[in-house]
Parts: sequence; C-alpha cells; structure tokens
Amino acid sequence: MKTNSITLSFIFFLLAFFLASCEDKLDNPNLTVSPDELIQMENDGGTATVTVEANVDDWTWQLDNGEWISVEKNSSGLVLEVEANQGNERRAILHIASSKFPLVNKMLSIKQEATFLRVSSDTIDISGEGAVVDVTVATSVDDWTFSIENGEWINVEKTETGLRLTAPVNSTPTTRIAILSITSVKFPIVDKIIPVNQVTGVVLNVDPLTVVLPSGGCDTIITVNTNVDSWGYSFTENWLTAEKTENGLKLKATSNPGLVNLSTVLTIYSIAYPNEIWKQIEISQYSSLIFEDAFDWLGAGANATIFYGTGEKRFEYWESTYGTVNGWSSTISDLGHPYVYSRLGFLKTGKTRVGGDMITPKLVAIDGTKDIVVSFKATAYLSSHGTGIDNNEFNIKVIGPGTVTQILSIGSQLETPEGKQPSSGQLTDGGAKFMIGNYPNPEASTYSHWQGADYDSWASEYAERSFVVSGATCETQIQFIGGPNVGVLVESNRIGFDDVRIVLQ
Repeated sequence: MKTNSITLSFIFFLLAFFLASCEDKLDNPNLTVSPDELIQMENDGGTATVTVEANVDDWTWQLDNGEWISVEKNSSGLVLEVEANQGNERRAILHIASSKFPLVNKMLSIKQEATFLRVSSDTIDISGEGAVVDVTVATSVDDWTFSIENGEWINVEKTETGLRLTAPVNSTPTTRIAILSITSVKFPIVDKIIPVNQVTGVVLNVDPLTVVLPSGGCDTIITVNTNVDSWGYSFTENWLTAEKTENGLKLKATSNPGLVNLSTVLTIYSIAYPNEIWKQIEISQYSSLIFEDAFDWLGAGANATIFYGTGEKRFEYWESTYGTVNGWSSTISDLGHPYVYSRLGFLKTGKTRVGGDMITPKLVAIDGTKDIVVSFKATAYLSSHGTGIDNNEFNIKVIGPGTVTQILSIGSQLETPEGKQPSSGQLTDGGAKFMIGNYPNPEASTYSHWQGADYDSWASEYAERSFVVSGATCETQIQFIGGPNVGVLVESNRIGFDDVRIVLQ
C-alpha cells in the first residue's frame, strides 16, 4: 500500500487506537525494527530490508512521499525496492505500528542520494600549437561514458578524475570544432554536451613587411618564421630576384637607372593552403631621382614674370598661403627675414641689395655615400623697362657631407647687358659659382627684345646648369644663393630659380 498523505497516516493511527480499545490488552507489547531511524539509499536505487521483531501480531506499515519505493511484507519484516533517482535528493517516511497497541510504533526516514554530473569546463579551448587538457568529471553515476563528434583530430581517454584530451598542432588555416558528450544509460538525466575548439596553429610571420631598396641595387633578407610544411613566394617584377635561405628569403635588386621609383608586392604563402595562409611584403626601390621640384605648387596669384612683384609672398608666408614649402628652407638674414619671393611657378631670390637663398631638404633617398648630379634653371633679373640690371652671380654650397667636384653645364653663351658677365661656372671651396648670363627681354625701353622677339630666357639651352657633388649622403643638403652671400649686398643680385633635379650619377 502506498500513500503520500500525512492525513491518511493520522487516520491510520486513530483507527489502530480504536480497534485496540476493543481487544484484550497485552502486558508488555513491543516492536523493534532494524534499522531503526534511517534508511540511506544510493542514487541508483536497489533493495533495502527492514527487520521487524514484535510480540504483537497486527503490525502494519504506512509510507509517506514514497511513490518511488515499493514495499513488500514478509516473515522477517519488510523489503523495500527503490527506483533509480533521476534528479535531486529525495526523502520518504516509513511508519510501522500495531493496530491493537497504538503506542507500539516506529517511524523511519528513507533518504536517497541525488544524481548529479559536474564537469570542470563548459567549453574546452585548445591552443593551436597542440596541448593536453585534463577535464574533471564529478558524478554520482558509475556507468557514465563519453563520445566525440567531429573529433578525429583529438584523442580522448578516461582518467581517475575525468577525461584527458590530447590534441596535436592544428595545421589547418581555420578553427576546428568537436563535440564532446557525456552520457549514462541508467540515468538519462546525465547528458552533458561540451564544445571543444582548437584555433589554427599555423604560424607564418615575416619581417619586415615593408622594404625600401636604394636605387643602386642591393641584397636584403626577409625573415620567415613558420611551421607550415612547405611555403612558396611570388612577385611579378623582373628587377627583383629571390632565393630561399635557412632563415627566410634573400632578395636581390638590380640598379634602377630610371627616374621612376619601382615597386612590387612579394607574397609568401603556404603551398598546402595558398589562398588562406599568406603574407604580403611591400617592396619599393628608389629611382636614380633623389629630389625634384618644378615649383608648380608655388605662386598662385603672383606674376608669371620676374619683372613684377605683383601678388608675391615672402618665404615665411608660403606655408600659410600655398599649404607647403615642399621641404625647402631659407636662411633668415641679419635683416630678420628669409629674402626669397614667390612667382607663378618659380621663385626669385633676394631683393634690392639683399641676397637670399634656398636650401633643399636632406637627401634622405641616398643610401650610403654616393655621387650625385644636381641641375637647375636660373635667369638673371632685368627690370621691365631695362633700366634696372642686377648683378648675375649665383653660388652653390654643400651643407653636410659632399663636395662639388665638377661643373657639367653652364647655359649657352649670350650677349649680356653692359658690364655683366656672360654665362660661366667655376669651382669654389667645396662649392661652385655660376654667372647667369641669360637676362630676360624687358618689355620696353633700351633693351626691348634685345635677344629677339622669340627669345625665352627660361629655355633649357640658356637656363639650365648642372654640377656633380661627390660623397653625398642622406644628410646632405644643397644651398642655392642669389648673390655672393645671404643678407646685405653691395649690388642687387636677384635671380629667378626653377626646375631643380638631383639624380644619382
């Protein structure tokens, strides 16, 4: 008989008391049970025996909250069949009593342990380099087992404390995922699913990621650190060659004699996974062109001729007016300013009886120590009416390493205004001095069209000069001075200046 009702238990004892009042009384009624207080059952259930010894023959039993227990009476007492527990700990109360002698009774507590599963990790993450991971499995069931789905890449085995997972290096380009399941046949409640993730273990690192080669050509090393079984490389330009070394890749560039920088992209990749595992290195090579400026950015709003200063800006206002000085600098003279002025697309050094200069930025594109060729265009100053004729001296100095060792061109010989030297060039102490013999045609008066109406003082044949600087480095700068010096002059010495180009010799 089974019941979950405390009320029925109370009625049971009232009935026993009532019946006892109608019977003869026993002098010393007794009832003993074993165990006499607690029946402890494991979670997987089983059989428990309660021995009952009594000198009364009408004892019976009652079970409260025990729907999970079957009870059978026999000659020695009671046999309890307890079902397996699929959940939390549970309890029942067993009453044994005599109907004739209500005071003869026993009450036992029946407790069954819970069924549980505790795993140390809900998700298992394994490094790409491979690892051994121990997972603690604490459970109340003895038949638990495991299975692995999509886990051909991992080894799983039982240990005294749970499971041990052993994974090798993940040589694929993606994360791989397996599903670890822990289950029990006897206890369906034991059902744990644990994702097992291993990120890619592929290592492909290259250094550097950007390579800048000098124009003269050179060798350079790309360090390749990888654990892929086999790797390759590719690029498209024929000015570059490569060969594998023990530590990476050796690149060799031929010289670049042109005036355009070269560039290519070198790709280093896994042969097994070329589309997934790769690195790219940007490679460029300087041309022989080290520096160039045609001053196209200069002089918006200013006059296009050297005669007129309309709209001109002095050097210290160039950046705010034109947005740049393009790396140039100019010496601040004793008079407190750098005396260089903008024209449309070129510049004018100095003003009346004051000399000015222009200084290139450092020639950072030079690798090591090199000889360079510097060329520029210049024209002397003549006023619009031909009445103002400046001196025509133009000096070159080298700042930092290097010396002017050769003058290559001086401009064509032309008739010059009276008292002015024709085009010439000579070496000075580490520098050079040019006489700018190409004066422009004034617009009127004495010298109007004095070289002919079609004459252009900026034409290359008249205006271009060039020289060699030996021993230049990335610290070298070239100074162009209109006149014998910067600052106060005895005579005015304004010079138009344009089209600077510096190349490797």
